[in-house]
Order: sequence, then structure tokens, then C-alpha cells
Amino acid sequence: MEYNLPVIRKQLVEYFNNSELQELCFQLDVDYEIINGENKLDKARELLTYLNRRNRMPELVAYCQRERPSIQWNIIKTAQAMGDEFAENVGLTPAVAAKYYEAKFELYRSVWQALYRLKEAGEQLWQRVSKENIAHFAGCLHEAQRLVGSNEILFDRTDLEALTAVMTEFNQFRAGKVLVGELRSTQEEELIYAAEIQYQVERNRAVKERYEALLQTISDQFRTQLNAWVIH
Repeated sequence: MEYNLPVIRKQLVEYFNNSELQELCFQLDVDYEIINGENKLDKARELLTYLNRRNRMPELVAYCQRERPSIQWNIIKTAQAMGDEFAENVGLTPAVAAKYYEAKFELYRSVWQALYRLKEAGEQLWQRVSKENIAHFAGCLHEAQRLVGSNEILFDRTDLEALTAVMTEFNQFRAGKVLVGELRSTQEEELIYAAEIQYQVERNRAVKERYEALLQTISDQFRTQLNAWVIH
């Protein structure tokens, strides 16, 4: 996760006075005296740099959120901001940068469509375990994994992490439903393995709930990304 340090710095300066900034450092076990700067703005900038280099930004965000709950502190870099940095760093011309944004927009749209088809296939498999539904789910899962894997370099890091997590859950769900189908292969076995089948059904339900929650997270993240590109 990459935090939008300039925005957070501006909020620190606006909503914390000098003594409160010093107390913040005390609470985070940071020596205020080692933070360079002649004024509050400089101090805030150096403090953020210090914490960011040590991967301690979540601690700062959590503290600020407690102290100033009416203000949003968990601010990450938007897709537009990261894209602008990427374009600037590699020297992309405006025309090429526009094509880059267009490609990412289309990728996110295509991946979400694949995930939605996968979700529908998961619902069908949840309702009825059959060779046809398992095969359909497996095909949708393969297509979604192919899209994500072959375009990995274009995804923002937080989105890629969420996508990887949801693919793992989908794989576990498929494996669980296949096992249920095998246990129910005959009426006699269904009676013998009734307790094991029930256990696996409950486990599948838990996996299903996890991947549905992850899909909602991805949906929210994608919506933020797409809105940023449209504005851009």
C-alpha cells in the first residue's frame, strides 16, 4: 500500500498544532528531536518520510484516526497519481500515457467481467454439485486466472494482492465442491460419509463467504480506479 504522503502531510499541518505533533511522536516512540525541520510543515514532512521508510505509516494513520476521527487519514495514492508518477519516471509522452490509461481501463473492465462470470458459476455450483457445473466453474476460474496472470504488470499492487487472494479462495471452493461430489457418488456412501459431507458443506460455505467479501473489496477498489481514470 502506497500512502498519499503529501495529502496526509497537509492534514497533519492543518489539524495538529506543534505540541500535538510532538505528542504524536511521543506516542509513536519517535524522538521528536531527531525529526529535522524549522517549522511544523518541515517537521511533518520529515516525520512522514521517517515513518514511511520504516513501514510504520499504518501506526500513524491509526493514531490520527483516533485523535481526529472526523478526518479520513487512510489515504492511499490514487491510480491516477501512481500512473502519473510511472509516466513521468519512464518518460512517456502524453499520447502514450493516454494509451496506457486506456489499456488499464479495459483490463480492469475485462477482469471484473470474468470475476462476475466466475461468481455466477460459483452460485450454480453451490446450488448443485454436478460434473457440468464443476467443469463450467473450472473454465471460468481458468479464464480469470489467465487474465490476471498474463496482465500482472498492469495491476496496482493492492489490487493484485486482492485478486490473488480471491483466486485462492475460488480454488479452495472448487476443490471442496469436487470432494462433496465424490463423497455423494452413491447413496450408500452418502449415508456412510454423512458427517464428513456436512463438515465439507459448512467449510465450503465459509470459503464462499470469504470470496464474496473479497469480491466486494475488489469491486470497491476497481470502482475507485476506474473513476480516477475517467477523470484523468
